[in-house]
Parts: sequence; C-alpha cells; structure tokens
Amino acid sequence: MKKITRLDILSLAVGSIIGWGAFILPGDLFLSKIGIHNSIIGLFIGVIIIIIIEKNYSYLINKKPISGGEYIYTKLYFGKQHSFVCGWFLSLAYVCIVPLNATAIPLIFNILTKNKYLYGHLYSIDNSAVYISDIIISTFFIILLGYLNIKGIKLASSFQKIMVLLLVGIILIFFSFIIKEEGIITFNIISHYNGISISFKNILKIIAISPWAYVGFDCVTQVLEELNFSYKTASKLSILSLIMGFLLYMIIMILTAYGISYEELKIGNISWATGQTVEKYFGIVGIYFLGLALVSAVICGVNGFYLNSAKLLTLMSEEGQLPKILSKDDKNKTPTYSIIFVMILSSFAPWLGREVLVWIVDMSSLGIAIAYLYISLVTIYVYYQENNKIKYSGVLGSVFSLMFILLLVLPILDSSLKKESIYLLIIWILLGLFYKLKNIKNGELKNVSF
Repeated sequence: MKKITRLDILSLAVGSIIGWGAFILPGDLFLSKIGIHNSIIGLFIGVIIIIIIEKNYSYLINKKPISGGEYIYTKLYFGKQHSFVCGWFLSLAYVCIVPLNATAIPLIFNILTKNKYLYGHLYSIDNSAVYISDIIISTFFIILLGYLNIKGIKLASSFQKIMVLLLVGIILIFFSFIIKEEGIITFNIISHYNGISISFKNILKIIAISPWAYVGFDCVTQVLEELNFSYKTASKLSILSLIMGFLLYMIIMILTAYGISYEELKIGNISWATGQTVEKYFGIVGIYFLGLALVSAVICGVNGFYLNSAKLLTLMSEEGQLPKILSKDDKNKTPTYSIIFVMILSSFAPWLGREVLVWIVDMSSLGIAIAYLYISLVTIYVYYQENNKIKYSGVLGSVFSLMFILLLVLPILDSSLKKESIYLLIIWILLGLFYKLKNIKNGELKNVSF
C-alpha cells in the first residue's frame, strides 16, 4: 500500500542532510579553518556534483522502480559479490551517522544548561571525556527514535515533518531578523572574507566531505514501493532537498559570521559559535529556540538514517547477504529486527566518546562515495546495453565518485582521512572480507541465522 507523500519524502531527505554538522561546523571548521568563501564555493561545487550523481539514481529508478537503491541495482547488474561490497560500505556510512547525531543531544543540553547537569565522569578517550549523564541522554534518544521507527514509517515520517518545519522555520526567522537589523555587509562579515584567502586546497577539503554533507537525498530509493506519487516527482524532490540542504548550510554559516569576527574565532575561546551569534542578537530566549532547531536537526538525522540503514540491512538479509534475523518482520511489515540491531549498535557508541565517533564517521564519506561510484557505473552499463551510447551523467558521476575516493584515501592530500579513521576502515574491510569468505565456504548466506 502506497502511503508516503511528497512532504514525507522531502522532510526525510532534508532532515537526513541537515544534522548536527550544519550547526557545529560553521564555528569548528567552515569559518575558523576553511574560510567563508572557500566553504561556500566547496559546498556549492559539492551540491552540483551530487545533483549530477542524482540523475543516475533517477534514470535507474525509472528503468526499474525497485526499493533498495545502490545495493539492489548493483546486485541486478553486477552480481552479488559487487552488491555485498556496495552494501557493506553503505551500511557503515548509514549506521554510524545515527549515534553521531544522537550524541550531539547531550552536547546541546550541556551548552544550554551551562553544564549544570553534567555529572559522572568515567574516563577520557583522545581528550574526549565520557560522562554518565551524556550516555543516559544519548541512549534515551536512540531508543526513543528506534521505537518510533518500529511503530511504522508513517508515525516516524509524521514526527520528521514537524521537526523539519521547526528547523527550517527557526533558522529562516533568525536569518531574516539579523539581515534586517544589520544589512548585508558588516565588519564581522568583512573580517571573515579577509581572514582566510581563497584557497583551492581548502575548497577541496569541503568538496571531499560533500558525500557526507549531502547524504540522505537518496532515501527515496529505499521506499520506492511505498510512494503515492510518480518517480519523476521523486527525482525532483531529491534535487530540491539537495538545494535546500546547500542553502541551509550556507545560511547557518553566514548567520554565524554576523555575530563573530574571524579574529574572535581564531583565538579559540568560543564553545559554540552559532549559539554565541544568536545570543548576541536574541538573548537567552534565542538560544533556547536555536537549541530547539538543533535538536530538531539531530532528531531528523537520527530518524532519517534509522530508516535508511534498517531498510538496507533488511534487504541485504532478504537477499542472503546478511543473517536471516535482520529480515523484515512479518507482523507489521516494518524492518523491526534491523531497527533493533541499529539501536543496540548505536547504544554502545556513547561510551566511546565523540572523538572516536568522529573517526568512524569520517569513513562514511568514503562509504558513500563507493556507493555513488557503483550507481554511476551501473547507469553507464544499462544505458550502453540499451542504446549503444554513453550516458554522460554516468561518466561524470563515476569520475566525481573516484575523485571523492582519491581525496579521502591519498595520504599526500590535506583532505585525506586521519590515520585513526584509516585503521578503523581497514578493520571494517577485513571484517567484511572474513564474513563473506566464511559464508561462501559454508554455503549461501541465506541458510545462516543467529
């Protein structure tokens, strides 16, 4: 039964794209290290590239409208071995974004309450302190949103719509009032343009994280059979979500720059740059509304990737690539066991500290880029088989995906993964290789269960 509306898909996609990073990265990365113009240029180039890649999704959706996205199209045209590689990396990208967003909730709570309720220091990992209070808050939200998704996609998507409307509405109101108050150009804005000059190297750093920054637009491919509108419309909504994502990243970045000069950021005594700007113009009431917007963004991110990861894991299980227990629940037709698996896995994450989580999530861009490469190569193959011609969106998508991969893995580039992320990536690859070889030896995975 088709039951997902246009607004449901748009809110799921935008909510997945705009998570904690849009609020934290302006002060921690975009303005302080990369530069406002480099960040805007990098994000703009990134969204254009992703829109080109989206055209490959659109082409395949219209050819074969089957839920499952990159994984299922890779299996249909390149076989099970390639589809396992694609699904293995994509599942890493999807699953790890859930706890990263969830662990941002206590960060917001502590900022808003000035650490009044921060207690129970346990240990520190790489200078990242782990507190009992943070673990409780993160775990609560992980379980709550997992429960909403278990109850069904309709309930989860309804909740998502409310959160996205709050997020977009609050940000636009803040931005409009500041523009009206200050005009287009202020001393602080000028300081950001003068602080860091235009640098190709810095632009590349932002382009390299574009797969992570814009991941979520492809959620439509996971729920194709539940849409109540045409696939052509779905493609348009995906592109609209990408444009909205870019605009929201840019608006929050510029909004932050209004209240803080480059010199202030360079000193490094600001815990939350966007929050300081809002407090400057709107006082403590503004901070609470910004906190609500950030909580909305975080909840949207967790909710969106619960859906994406659970759908992917369930499909891989049904296709015999993962254990049978992760298959769709027969009672209410929702991926219950995959959601529970993601919930349990994510619940361990708050115990690791945010720095370790950042190492893991740094790998997500690589996993997403590999999935983009597969979808682009499949597009080239299918189009050539039918028309004996090359589809240029497939070629461009392949080139850009390879560019993303090289930007992340070549150690000579500043955009490459940190060594900790590389070590974790090697472990993930070895786990997948061991798991696949073990079950090839024992027979088809479809016979495996816990």
